[in-house]
Amino acid sequence: MNIDYTIGDDIVSIKTHADSEHKEGELFKCLRLLPSNCNCAVYMVDIGKKCTLNAEEIGKCPKCQTIIKSDGIAWFNATSFKKLDTLVNISELTEILEQPAFN
Repeated sequence: MNIDYTIGDDIVSIKTHADSEHKEGELFKCLRLLPSNCNCAVYMVDIGKKCTLNAEEIGKCPKCQTIIKSDGIAWFNATSFKKLDTLVNISELTEILEQPAFN
């Protein structure tokens, strides 16, 4: 797991979601973090969005596709975001956004 933020932090999307649920560069607040209930050791993050797709589809582990949680919350792969206050200036944000995102 490679996340640098915790609950309550301002975070920025570093990767556009496949269904455009969040776009690269958009800012959010980390409302909740949820560890996977599988063996993949990934975390999912709640950025305040409700499911627009089937709840079972949006609450899956990004690695093994095990359903993590189906509660009406749109849970996203936590590695798709970075802590905002770790970015010193706009050039650093641009550098982070140009790096490949890992799932």
